[in-house]
Amino acid sequence: MIEFVSTFPPIMCGIGTYTKYLVSHMPLDAYRIISFKLDDFFWFPEPYEFNGQALYELSLKDPTLPASLKGRVIWFQHAFGIWGENPFPFSGLLENAKKRGKKVVASFHTIHLQSPETDWGMQEKEMNLLEKALPLLDACTVFTRGAHQALTRAFPKYRKKVVVIRHGVYLHSLVSQREAREKLIGYLIDQADISSQKRRDLRKYYSLFFSPKTVLLGNMESLEERFGMSPRALLSWF
Repeated sequence: MIEFVSTFPPIMCGIGTYTKYLVSHMPLDAYRIISFKLDDFFWFPEPYEFNGQALYELSLKDPTLPASLKGRVIWFQHAFGIWGENPFPFSGLLENAKKRGKKVVASFHTIHLQSPETDWGMQEKEMNLLEKALPLLDACTVFTRGAHQALTRAFPKYRKKVVVIRHGVYLHSLVSQREAREKLIGYLIDQADISSQKRRDLRKYYSLFFSPKTVLLGNMESLEERFGMSPRALLSWF
């Protein structure tokens, strides 16, 4: 059995929703959720349908794992944020789980990649927490290659513990580059919440987006405003 330590509905939280998605594809006897006391978060109207596998016993003020741990694996879905700046509540829970002979996993839902605070792009509070957590973890998951690279460069001796598991990647049928661009630009013109000036730019220079010399990058801006030249002049400049 895996016991997830996480927020969980009716607590409104993206990580709680992610945990709900995970367990919705698992047999009932394969998991249990250890969630936070509802009084620590909000009042909600009765009646409310609860998941029978969720145990709302963890306190934010004095976090201690319940005595009735059943799982062989304890999987923490919260590492940063919910504990504030102090790494000790989280690392204390990890130590407690290890003392009880559990395999311990943690998901790092947010790891910074471009922070100026450290040489590896992570924030100092993340580095401080990871320094305490990684020796205790049997595995940890991140959600992007960038996060994986930042973490493993900062802590190379723990590289084998780090696994990329994406939040949700939808499978689409293969399309040609032209068809993909047609759909993207069509969406921007017909549906996206962009200014009328940007829509006019898109219509005016529509054919240039299909040139083999054109590379689409990031946000759409008024090209004259951004570069002081037309798209055709910009392409010739390259």
